[in-house]
Parts: sequence; structure tokens; C-alpha cells
Amino acid sequence: MEDVLVVGGGPAGMMAAIAAAEGGARVTLLEKMPHLGKKLLITGKGRCNVTTDFGQDQLIEHIHHNPRFIYSALARLGPREVRAFFEDRGCPLKVERGGRVFPESDRAQSILDVLLAALKEAGVTVQTKAAVEEVVQNKDQSWTVRTSAGSYTGKALVLATGGASYPATGSTGDGYRLAADLGIAVVPARPALVPLVCRPGWVQAAQGLSLRNIRIIFTAEGKVIYSDFGEMMCTHFGVSGPIILSASGRLVDYWQDHPGPIQATVDLKPALDEKQLDDRLLRMIKKDGRKQLVNGLKPLLPQKLISPFIAEAQLDPAQRMLDLTRADRLKMVHLLQNMPLTVTGPRPLREAIVTAGGIAVGQVAPKTMALRSHAGLYACGELLDIDANTGGFNLQIAFSTGYVAGHAAKACAAYFDGEGSSCK
Repeated sequence: MEDVLVVGGGPAGMMAAIAAAEGGARVTLLEKMPHLGKKLLITGKGRCNVTTDFGQDQLIEHIHHNPRFIYSALARLGPREVRAFFEDRGCPLKVERGGRVFPESDRAQSILDVLLAALKEAGVTVQTKAAVEEVVQNKDQSWTVRTSAGSYTGKALVLATGGASYPATGSTGDGYRLAADLGIAVVPARPALVPLVCRPGWVQAAQGLSLRNIRIIFTAEGKVIYSDFGEMMCTHFGVSGPIILSASGRLVDYWQDHPGPIQATVDLKPALDEKQLDDRLLRMIKKDGRKQLVNGLKPLLPQKLISPFIAEAQLDPAQRMLDLTRADRLKMVHLLQNMPLTVTGPRPLREAIVTAGGIAVGQVAPKTMALRSHAGLYACGELLDIDANTGGFNLQIAFSTGYVAGHAAKACAAYFDGEGSSCK
């Protein structure tokens, strides 16, 4: 019998196993994929935004669902401790815009290498290609996990199976099934940090274009649902990019009770007011008045956006700049500040960076990640109903909750042997 079993070889599971093995506890980590950390390797576009440089209060503001739940875990292992964990093990980190923390190598493999080395140093037994089929609590309160690679028994069990996005990496929602089989309430999974689908229009015509320093406002029933400033990407299906991913969680929540399209407007020039934009157009007309509109707008807009913008304004691309009327100019100024979008829904859950939903946190003790209904059972990471914006926040949540769950599971194993204080 092992002291602790950990199911799931992602960031939360690896950190839980490392924490549980401190002091010589016998720990086995079970992973259904051939290798650990497959999803970790694609985070941050392969660079791995491992944590944030923000303090706790600022970090909490970026958590969408159940932010208060994470306070205790962050107090135990916050961003500073995560940075020290990797840097003390030979992986120097750097801080980029928005407080994003990356390995100096710009390779997610550098982060995974540290975790793998820490698992080995801690003496954790790693069993890959072990898809979990059933989890059973035995009469003596120990846990048996039946997998495709055999059965394993431990005094305590940590579930760190992740969510249901990017299923090719192994995140296929297994933990939801295991929890439901044990009678644990699960909030339905839905996409968070996911691109958005738009009705055909100018964004599809400008696909591949990244628009930086723009402002977007989403409205429905006359009310603003979400607004943000930053970078957006035009795609063949709609929009993506940092501000879209951050908005998506709020929009998906809204769609739960209000199905239907959501309107949005994009301000392409948020630093300028109407008069400043009109004055700029007048200067362009004075300088390049004989140029056709399709060429004369090059100083104002990215090349890929010029034709879609002219079409949206219902103007003739062959029209000369000097032939623009005042009404034409005002129409263009309005569009520069209010390019319209109709958002019809999110991309599928399998394409989401993070899954919203999971084990309802009301059933979980925040100081230990223990399931209140089952002695010796712990949950952490994306399996819990807690998610955040992009910026390293979700990985920080995974490391913090994994660390707490691992230490609590180790203490529970000691209690099982009559030495510890509790399995709660």
C-alpha cells in the first residue's frame, strides 16, 4: 500500500506528488498518457507562462469563479514561492508585460524538466499509460484505483485529472466521471479562455490580422457585459487573442441564462477622440487627396483591414480621398471608434485553454483541498470549479492547490498509521 496516490500528471498532479513525497512518504503518480505534462508543453504558445508577478490581491481580481476559495492555497504557495521553486532548481525566469512570468529559455520544456527532476529527487513512482477505470474507497478508508495498467492502493488519494479542453493532451473530463461515481457534485463543464464565433463580416475578411491597443465593448439588452483594452486577432470564424479570451468566460456565463447573439464594438483608435480623428483624416486628404481610398488609408489602418473597413463604411475603394464628403468622413470616424461585431457563441470546449466548471468548491476544504464527504480524498487544479484570465493565473492555481493537496494527503497517510492528526 502506498501512502499517497495521485491521479493526473499535469502541473497540479506533479506538484501534489512532489509535496506529498517530502519527508520520505511513498507516492505513486498515475497518468494515462505516455508522458507527463503534455498540456503544460503547449501553454503560453509553447513558452509556458508559469505564474504571475502580481501580488495576491491583484491576482485574485483575475479569477473568474470562486476567487475567495483560493486565498488559503495562495498563502501557502504563492507566485513568489513558485518562482523560487523553479529558479532554485536551475530554471531562471523573466517577467514580461502584464506581469507574465516565463522561463528565460522561452521553452515550456524547461519548466517540465524541473518538475520531472523534482519528482525523481522526491522518490515519486511514476506510472504512465495508466488510464483510470474506477476509484473505490475500501472498508479501512484506504483507496484503490483500478487502471489499464493494474490496480493501486493508497492511504490517501489526490485527484488532479484536469478539465476537458485540448483532449489530445489527455484532458478529457475523466475526473468529472470519477467524482460523479462517488456522489460528488460537479458543476457542468463549459469553455473558458476560448475564441469566439462571429457572424460573417469584416473580421473574417481580415483573418490573420492582429489588432493591438484596441478597445472592445460587449453589450446585450442595453447593458455592458464586458469591456477591455489590448490585443485581438481576426480569424476565419471570428475573433481570438488575449482580450477575447479574457472576455469569453464572462460571455459564456451570460449565455447560460441568455442564449442568443451578443453585440460588440471595437474602437480601433481609443487614444483619439472624434475631432482628433476627423482632423487626421483632413490632413490625410490635404496630403494625398488624389489617391484612391484603398491606398490613401494606409497611414491610418493596417493593410489587411483597409478593404473590409471601406466595405463596412459602404464607400467606393476607387473613390479619391479629396472626393470624401463631410458625411463620409463622419461615417469613417464613427466606424473607427465603433466597428461592429455580432458574437454568436464560443468555439467548442475542446478548443478552450481552460475549462470552467468541475467539482463544486463548497464540497472542498480550502485549507487542505479535502473532499468533506470522503476521508482521505483530495482534489486540485483544473478539476475544481475555479478558473482565471490568461497571464499565468491558472497555472498558479494549479501549483498552489496541488501543493496544498499533496501536503494534506501526506498528513492523512500519517493519520492512517496513527501518527497524524486528521484527514480533513
